[in-house]
Amino acid sequence: MPAFAEELTIERLVSSPSISGPAVQGLKMSPDGKRITFLKGKAENKAQLDLWEFNVETGTASLLVDSQTLLGGQEEELSEEEKARRERNRALTGKRGIVSYDWSTDSQSLLFPLGGDVFVLRLGGKTKRLTETPEYETDIRFSPQSNYVSFVRERELYVVNVESGVETKLTSGSSDVIANGMAEFVVQEELGRFTGYWWSPDETHVAFEQFDESGVVVKDRYEVQADGSVITRKQRYPEAGSPNVKVRLGVASLAGQAQTWIDLGDNEDIYLARVGWTPDSQNVVYQRLNRAQTQLDMVKTVVETGSQSLLLREQSDVWVNLHDSWEYLSDGSFLWASEKTGFRHLYVHGADGKPIRALTSGDWVVEGIERVDEDAGFVYFTGYKDSPLENHLYRVPLEGGDIEKISQESGNHYVTVGADVFVDQFSSPDQPWQVMVRDLQNGKTLAVILENKLDNTHPFGPYLDTRVKTIFGTIKAEDGTDLHYRMYQPANMEEGRKYPAVLAPYGGPHGQRVRKSWVLGFNHILARNGFVVLVLDNRGMWNRGLKFESHIKNAMGTVEVTDQVSAA
Repeated sequence: MPAFAEELTIERLVSSPSISGPAVQGLKMSPDGKRITFLKGKAENKAQLDLWEFNVETGTASLLVDSQTLLGGQEEELSEEEKARRERNRALTGKRGIVSYDWSTDSQSLLFPLGGDVFVLRLGGKTKRLTETPEYETDIRFSPQSNYVSFVRERELYVVNVESGVETKLTSGSSDVIANGMAEFVVQEELGRFTGYWWSPDETHVAFEQFDESGVVVKDRYEVQADGSVITRKQRYPEAGSPNVKVRLGVASLAGQAQTWIDLGDNEDIYLARVGWTPDSQNVVYQRLNRAQTQLDMVKTVVETGSQSLLLREQSDVWVNLHDSWEYLSDGSFLWASEKTGFRHLYVHGADGKPIRALTSGDWVVEGIERVDEDAGFVYFTGYKDSPLENHLYRVPLEGGDIEKISQESGNHYVTVGADVFVDQFSSPDQPWQVMVRDLQNGKTLAVILENKLDNTHPFGPYLDTRVKTIFGTIKAEDGTDLHYRMYQPANMEEGRKYPAVLAPYGGPHGQRVRKSWVLGFNHILARNGFVVLVLDNRGMWNRGLKFESHIKNAMGTVEVTDQVSAA
């Protein structure tokens, strides 16, 4: 190690400022496309998030809301329910300050929770506090036309009329085991659904989940505090084979009409996976997943009459992977992603659920729908068409046709797509995460929100001269399948010399460790201290298709171990 180089320590990896440079999260674009907003940690405390904006026309970024100033410098106290929600949503674990927000449809107001209350910022004006209660408000957002603000308080669903300020409680009957408008533990932790209510497009009704967890086993959960002490908390935790919560799906009327309940079928032991409305606000559509997670039914219910029809059914001998690539079009038809070919691809279905045409195909995976532009006739989506190690932004005509790649650089692109531009969070093995505004037609950079240039002034600058080498490659599994690996080598590795090696496996499912993106963690510590570290995506991992995943069904500890041993 050169005498002037600093030693990279575990303590430095986890301290502030972030060694990978400044980072943003929660990127959104205003409906009019003129502003890009994001959450950014303070330089002295990367976990304390503030709300920022980037003006596309002027190319400047500015602080909109300082979370600590708004709280008067007081420490934010989180409710146990909010702590649990943030733990389930991994992106928010350990974060404080403003962790979520919502744009109004007129692009003039921003809504956000802080310290258990609800705030709204009118651009060019002051921040207004909408609630000031001892109880905690969660899952806060605008209604579809921004005439109301909705949230959950004390396990009940409320709405507030933005113009009059009148607050209305839409549900009742909650208790320590019954909740309205909330997602239960399992669907947050395992199914990726973090809300329990859904507005109708015309703002006249709200569909909501009610769950009863009285039959769920109570377990002890141990929380180790910073000082080493341990707090024991009781938590209802549905172990494998034990009872899940009982779920109901209701519809509440803002006009004060009686609640109605939607038939979820005869089998109570199911998961309410996803819920939505048809564009005409006449029908609630829900996705029902069996407990074995091998069959998903999409059911449409006419709210006024309760009559139902099965729109589609997904079945698998392995499991059904849930997703959020489900978008209604103005004529009542909808886009849907399916793995019926073994790889997730996009399809157009009629209003009756019948498939009309495939938009994508091949031995590669669609990640998700990013935007639908019906006027121009395109669907924008991300996927792994070029390589399972890189995700890119693509578009395809709604009527079917050639797929165009829009993002350009080799690496990984996480995008927010507007009418004319997209915001690109990009990284590669040699580039920490940066944020750019890019042209939606050709991917060219129009403005830089966060350059994060890797040079001597970067937080990683003191370690550049002894940076470890990263090598990508493939080996063959026993069945001939290509397995991708990422190898970390000491900076001054000598040819012909033997080095101690470390395998760093995950195993699966739904994990991908080998990607062409910026990664800086414990593997770098090991490599800087003379170890060769091998990370291999064995059979059973993510983004290679359902067959690749399926090898570990009822067989964990077999093929993935064999693959790791083969790599060694």
